[in-house]
This record gives sequence, C-alpha cells and structure tokens, in this order.
Amino acid sequence: MFNPSYIGTRNDILSLIPDDVSRVLDIGCSTGALDEQIKQSNNNVEVIGIEFDEQMANIAKNKSDKVIVGNIESINLADSLPLNYFDCIIFADILEHLKNP
Repeated sequence: MFNPSYIGTRNDILSLIPDDVSRVLDIGCSTGALDEQIKQSNNNVEVIGIEFDEQMANIAKNKSDKVIVGNIESINLADSLPLNYFDCIIFADILEHLKNP
C-alpha cells in the first residue's frame, strides 16, 4: 500500500530533535510515525504535520496534533499556521522530492 521507506519509525531523525523543543512542524509527515515518536518522548510537545498524500495524512491525524493536507510547494502556510511559531521544522525525506527546494 505505502512505500515502507516512508512509514516506519525514525530514530535517526528523533535523535536530532532538541530535548527542549515545544512546537514541531513535520513537513512530509507521511503516516505520522515520527510525530508519534516525538510525542511519546515528550508529552508536552505540539506536533503539526503537512502531508501531500491524503490517505497517509488521514492516518497521521491520529498521531499528530494537527495535519494539513496539501502540497508544501503551493499551499500558503500563513493561512493555517502562525508566523515564528515552531522551535523545530523537519524536512526528512522530502527535500529531494520538491521541484525547487
């Protein structure tokens, strides 16, 4: 159904997230496996994901605080998210798929 490379846990990325982070934006959150890991490691962190694939996003909605469905290259994030809100922004496995990163 989904590419297994994009739906599993990501200890490599999790280890790069600062301990004192409180708000994370996960661009290309897939099914939310990393978002779930982040929340399990810190209950106080808010995790918002952005995912292009609607089926993956629907799964991620159960693991993230909020999921925005859309193409990161064309959506206006200012319509959905406050400016300067996030402590950490994740682009794991997404930059290489963008037309103009």
